[in-house]
Amino acid sequence: MELKVKQLEEALDASVEARDKVKQRLAITSAERSRTLIQFIEKLKIILAEAYRILTETSDSKVYGHADLYLEDQEQPFMGGIYYSPTPPSKRFVYDVDQLSGGEKSLASIALQFSAAVASKAPFIMLDESDAFLDNENVNKLINLIFRGIEGTWLTKTANGLQFVVVSHKQPLFGSGDSLVGAMNRERSSRVFSLRLDTVWYLIKILDHGDAQPTY
Repeated sequence: MELKVKQLEEALDASVEARDKVKQRLAITSAERSRTLIQFIEKLKIILAEAYRILTETSDSKVYGHADLYLEDQEQPFMGGIYYSPTPPSKRFVYDVDQLSGGEKSLASIALQFSAAVASKAPFIMLDESDAFLDNENVNKLINLIFRGIEGTWLTKTANGLQFVVVSHKQPLFGSGDSLVGAMNRERSSRVFSLRLDTVWYLIKILDHGDAQPTY
């Protein structure tokens, strides 16, 4: 009987020790996970601030908007949410994205999507009619942001040359791409066509014997 009790006590001690080791590993993993998220958010905030500045700055670059992210629970970030506060130049402070107009929401979402892709080192970004609510001035700002990403000049080459897949009906935007892929309804069926704009520009320059840009 005493032997049996001793065996049970040893088994219990072993179970308690194994439990404590698991709890310790869990605590280390949870701390590491929280630390990784906080570090990513801090990195994202820096990139986001710059992206939003580019999308909202005036022509003289003296006036621009501000964007920031806030963790609801800094101690246990996975137990709370993340607040996004994009403030256009025309507003003092935005507590809720719903306070923004359609165009302002588009710029805010584009800045966040772009920044998240850069921070996570994504190979490409897809924008599906993100410019629908943008006027020509803001479309040009979006083009500027995209080309900074493509060229890898974004924050000392953080982006490492992003690729962009853009769905757009705005000529300034799709006309700035390297290639076009379109769809049209012909003979009661949909057809897909593609066109390399860099080749078209090259042929036009040869025909014009100059540096004229193509017109659409």
